[in-house]
Amino acid sequence: VSDARGNTIREIVAPEGRRQPGVRTMCWDMRYEPIEAARSAAASPAAGAPAGGGSGGARGGGRAEIPGVPTPLPEPGYLPFNPCDLSEGQAGGGGFGGFGGSGDAGPHVTPGLYHVSLVVNGTTVDTKPVNVVKDPAIELSGVERKAYDEMLLSLHQLQGRGNQVATHLDALYAQVVEIDGTIGDMEDVPASLKDDFSGFQEAFDALRVKFGVPIPAGGGGGRRFGRRGGGDPANVLARASTLKSNIMAFWEAPSGALVSQFYETTVLLDSAIQEAEELLDRARDLAGTLEEYDVTLEVPASGG
Repeated sequence: VSDARGNTIREIVAPEGRRQPGVRTMCWDMRYEPIEAARSAAASPAAGAPAGGGSGGARGGGRAEIPGVPTPLPEPGYLPFNPCDLSEGQAGGGGFGGFGGSGDAGPHVTPGLYHVSLVVNGTTVDTKPVNVVKDPAIELSGVERKAYDEMLLSLHQLQGRGNQVATHLDALYAQVVEIDGTIGDMEDVPASLKDDFSGFQEAFDALRVKFGVPIPAGGGGGRRFGRRGGGDPANVLARASTLKSNIMAFWEAPSGALVSQFYETTVLLDSAIQEAEELLDRARDLAGTLEEYDVTLEVPASGG
């Protein structure tokens, strides 16, 4: 899906069941691309689950496939919670489409002209226009809607960067704890290096809480803030995710309190991301020195 300027804003990958001969349907929920969720190094993907940031982006809907038979429609009276997530055996689901979605869901697009292309093996087979119209019940003026959309997109993009940082920091967490438990007794490691590691660990522990690290093995990362009546106020990634969800929950101009939170949270998260990037560079330098004493610290590649 691309906007009027030709920028790709969403890619929906057809699962194997949607690539068989016959009439197949896919669903675009009129949202921007979902961001990749922060992942725990201790968690392993469920069997058959799509890799990466979630389930909704690649879901096209539908129940079990029968070769040569058109995609079955929902039974009469069946109203899924999420019309873009008609997974087999589920009455709707918590994917990225539909009404609300998870904290990693993309915001809805601004009303206007878009183009939907069918791409097969990297070649565009056909392209059709689609006009997304404004719900007349939504009382957002042009200026208000523009500010609303820009605020959500800014939060969404910043949250995506934050989720990537959280995944990188989580990959370091167990290693740092393990090295801390062994390096003190290693006589061949000079005291200066032990001090360097201790200083790094202190900075790491102060930073990781801003991204909800360690991430619970069940996933979720920063999205836990605000759920079940609480959360760590130091977790600025969670604050950004919750703020985005709160703004997306209503088709109206954000309140003064939400606008104030937006400016405060984006500054805090952007600063934390820059701090994390500097700390990861520091970790890479430290890893090279530790390796000389057979101490392994694997640091995710920059931007990877």
